[in-house]
Amino acid sequence: MVFLNYARPAKGVEALLAAHIEWLDRYFGAGFFIAAGRKDPRTGGMLLVRDMEREEPDARSVCRRGAV
Repeated sequence: MVFLNYARPAKGVEALLAAHIEWLDRYFGAGFFIAAGRKDPRTGGMLLVRDMEREEPDARSVCRRGAV
């Protein structure tokens, strides 16, 4: 299980939502992600993932590429 926290206010995150959903879809399509959801209150999210190297999601993350 992976817990994610926003590095910026939620308004700044909204601008990246479409790219984030594409990123999620790629991992769901490849069978790496099992479930995903937002935290309440909306301060980040969580992922339930299959066995993978820790660096794998970070390497492809929208946030890690300097967008957030």
